[in-house]
Amino acid sequence: MKTYQLECPSCGAAINAENIDQKKAIYCTYCGRLILLDDEVKRVEVKYHKTYTNEARVRENERKERIRLKELENENRENRREFLWPFIIIGIFILVYAFLGIMDLYYKEQNKLDENELKISADAESYHGENYEQVVRELEDMGFTNVDTMRQEDLVLGWLTKDGEVAKVSINGDTDFAEGDVFPKDANVVVTYHTFEEE
Repeated sequence: MKTYQLECPSCGAAINAENIDQKKAIYCTYCGRLILLDDEVKRVEVKYHKTYTNEARVRENERKERIRLKELENENRENRREFLWPFIIIGIFILVYAFLGIMDLYYKEQNKLDENELKISADAESYHGENYEQVVRELEDMGFTNVDTMRQEDLVLGWLTKDGEVAKVSINGDTDFAEGDVFPKDANVVVTYHTFEEE
């Protein structure tokens, strides 16, 4: 059984045909066209199509494909970044807010005062030269319950230092307290002020 290769005159497809000596026509297996075989033709010319691969072109196409895939990958990565940025920023704000909240709670817990304590809102130096009656009221308004006064009879003329000016304030014997120091409410507070000697 001989096999011949024919070319379809309609679509140009290569058709393998067997025993064409016994047939008058065959159909193209690709386009379905009826191909009439001439009785006078005893032999069929076989056409070979030699194909070759252009290696340089294949490598160039592969290189272009790799570049295109890399560009798509970079574009996808950039799109993911653009999509994620708002969430990252929101996450950072949430973390900062949570951290500040925790630090605030920690600070409040560390500085939590007992109901019998209070934090002084001025330092010892700020009372020097003030009127002692005003200082006594301020200390009592802060919450101190045991505020006393002491006379320091050291004025002669009263020109530089006025009568009633505070010389010092001591809280439980501390005359160098700072703003924010904590003392018991019933601490012994003594306001010493300048005045004239009693006659």
